[in-house]
Amino acid sequence: MTMSHVNAAIRLMILALALDASACNLLPDPQFARIADSLKLKIVKVSRSESGTSAEFVFSVSNGGPHAVNACLGPSRSVSVETSGPQATSFHSVDHPGCMREFTLEPGRDITWSEVIEVPHLSETRVDVEVDVEVVNPRRCDGWGCRATRLKSDKQRIP
Repeated sequence: MTMSHVNAAIRLMILALALDASACNLLPDPQFARIADSLKLKIVKVSRSESGTSAEFVFSVSNGGPHAVNACLGPSRSVSVETSGPQATSFHSVDHPGCMREFTLEPGRDITWSEVIEVPHLSETRVDVEVDVEVVNPRRCDGWGCRATRLKSDKQRIP
């Protein structure tokens, strides 16, 4: 065997090991894929913050599916705004999402949390919002982040 054949064989083995190490991240996770159908995001309460450019949201995620769900809240958010005048969408996106808060939800259970989010056109008198929240798979995280899906809330008017 020549040295070039040995080098080619070594490169092939390194490539095979790299693919094997990341294969579990490339393969679909059927359990996680079903969570978008099982989980429902709801805006429980929303109020304008004193800054005038953001609002405090209280969210609830409920599990309407037949199985327990293990997931994490990710950092990305999207806020869609509808007013009597302008409409807008605001994105806060993270390229390689990680787990901000891990949770396990049994069927019929929910979790609630609050956060302050920037809302465009909040100075308008009538502001309706929908929020997308990123949910990540804590079993599929690597150096590039976690596999994720998004949950869209119901529409809510900010008083």
